[in-house]
Amino acid sequence: MKMRSREYFLLELLIFLALLNSSGSLTLTSLEFPSHVMLGQSMNMKCSFTKDPAQQIDTIKWYKDGLEFFRLHPNMPINNDNLIRLFPTVGVKIDYNTTSYQTLPQSGQHTVSLVNTMLSTSGVYRCQITEAQAPFHTEQQDKNLTIIIQPEKGSPRISVSKTVVSLGQEATVECWSDRSKP
Repeated sequence: MKMRSREYFLLELLIFLALLNSSGSLTLTSLEFPSHVMLGQSMNMKCSFTKDPAQQIDTIKWYKDGLEFFRLHPNMPINNDNLIRLFPTVGVKIDYNTTSYQTLPQSGQHTVSLVNTMLSTSGVYRCQITEAQAPFHTEQQDKNLTIIIQPEKGSPRISVSKTVVSLGQEATVECWSDRSKP
């Protein structure tokens, strides 16, 4: 008789663990944005995820170099002051008109639009999504962004000290360009 109750206990434990494991089906599927952007240009960062139809998303957070700069609580009423939280971060200027959240029963995406990129916009960006029910499963991905400056006055220029150089003869060659990064 004791053996049978132990078997039921183990069976219930396995069922419980299976249910607990299946609740973590939230998956961050992609973090998309260009790795290099020209100084001053605008850009979109898109964070896509899949979930069970019954799962609710508690928060979508964005970070730059480990500092949170944007938080969305997608299930809060539109008129709630805590629906969106912004945290001032050097180099991050958000275009609120093109920042968006879209959700379907089994997937969703959040897009943050950055404008007027500066050299200080460069950094490691993270999208983090947390589900609303216990065990509050969290998914995150990081991606690097580098702001570049194209040479201001055209392509690099080369200067050679002699117009004709024979084999074995020395010549001085200089190559330069105007301000650029990298």
